[in-house]
Amino acid sequence: LLTAKDTLQDKASGYAVVADSYIVKPFSSELLLNRVNNLIDSRRKMAELYAASGKDKKTIVTDALNQLDKEFIDRIVSIVEENLEAEQVNIGFIAERMNMSHSTLYRKVKALTNKPINDLVRKVKIQNAEQLLLTGKYTVSEVGYLVGINSSSYFRQCFKDEYNMSPSDYLKQFV
Repeated sequence: LLTAKDTLQDKASGYAVVADSYIVKPFSSELLLNRVNNLIDSRRKMAELYAASGKDKKTIVTDALNQLDKEFIDRIVSIVEENLEAEQVNIGFIAERMNMSHSTLYRKVKALTNKPINDLVRKVKIQNAEQLLLTGKYTVSEVGYLVGINSSSYFRQCFKDEYNMSPSDYLKQFV
């Protein structure tokens, strides 16, 4: 936020609405440019870490996120996990629960992860599916339904995209 409001309450309100930075007027253009460059570099590193995460990294969020961004992503993950069996956990569903517009939610997730929100939702569902598969209580098809993916072939493809092997082959590693 770039603003003339300079009280502690104004700053707290700005950060409460997930501002990355709060710069008051009059401001130094050099300070503003440096802050923007730092934010861009931080987001780029975060996106690279997110893209590199795979089966060895069970978390969605990395240490590269600042606390507010981490809480933001954690809140999305919680919404997905609380509604895991629902097939229609999409951007509209999440945006409504986050009290954000579709476009703002999409842009924010894209900036933080360098991936669309649907990829984040799929990643959460597949990571939960992995945990369900490892319990040994459910078949591959049942796990797909339990995480809200009602097409077995699509579930298998998503799992393979995430873990580079089919669910059945993945389970064989642990037998």
